[in-house]
Order: sequence, then structure tokens, then C-alpha cells
Amino acid sequence: MASFVKLSEACTLAIHTMAFLACDDEGKLSARELSVQLKASFDHLSKVLQRLTRADLVRPVRGPQGGFVLARPAGDINLLEVVESIEGRMEPSSCPLSKPFCPTGGCTLGCVMKDVEAKLSDHYSKTSLEQLCQAIKKENR
Repeated sequence: MASFVKLSEACTLAIHTMAFLACDDEGKLSARELSVQLKASFDHLSKVLQRLTRADLVRPVRGPQGGFVLARPAGDINLLEVVESIEGRMEPSSCPLSKPFCPTGGCTLGCVMKDVEAKLSDHYSKTSLEQLCQAIKKENR
């Protein structure tokens, strides 16, 4: 099935990881636990966790009972921060083909894409992990 919005696998792993940490009762999960729950490659998830750590979104807890915890309360972290920690700064694009000029002579989709990207960016910036967790719990009742 096709999708209007495509996120990289790393970005999807990052969002799921952050949601799992926000929704977990203890708020701490190991990379191994996360990789099993997400059915993801441990190595790939470890790289995602490194990026989330560098972005100060998670912090490692060392020791035999260690793992990862959110670096700030779930209500203080928004989805845009998570996406940008993996994808880099999100800039509105006027061309869905990423061309410096339109090969058709006039941009067919530029104004639509800018609007969609602006709305998506706004939605991500206004959605906290706490809100995401509440929505997940409500949906899974």
C-alpha cells in the first residue's frame, strides 16, 4: 500500500523507540529489549540510539540493569525534535523532485508540497511524546 508520507527506517525506529520509552512504566529499556520489541536489527537500532543520545533526547543508564531513558519529560519532547535528530533540519521544499528548476517550465506541485510540509512540520512540533503515548494507549484499549 502506498503512503503520502515516507519516513526513513531510522526515523521510524527513532519515533517508535521514543514512544516505547515514554509509554513504559519504568521509563527505561535496554537496546536489546527495544530491538526485540521493534523486531529491528540491534546494530541499526544502536546507531539510532547514538543519534538520539547526541541530540539529548535520550541518555544511557550504565550497569547490569542499564538501558536508555528519556533525557527530558515526555511532555517536553516533540516529534519534530525526534525526526530532525535523524533526518536533519527539516526545510520546506518547493520541489518534490528536489530540482533547482522545474523541468516542466512551471512548478506543478511546489505550492501544494510546501503547504503539506508546513502543516506536517507544525503538527510534529505541536505533538509531544506524552500526547503520542496517550493516543497509543487510547487506541490500544
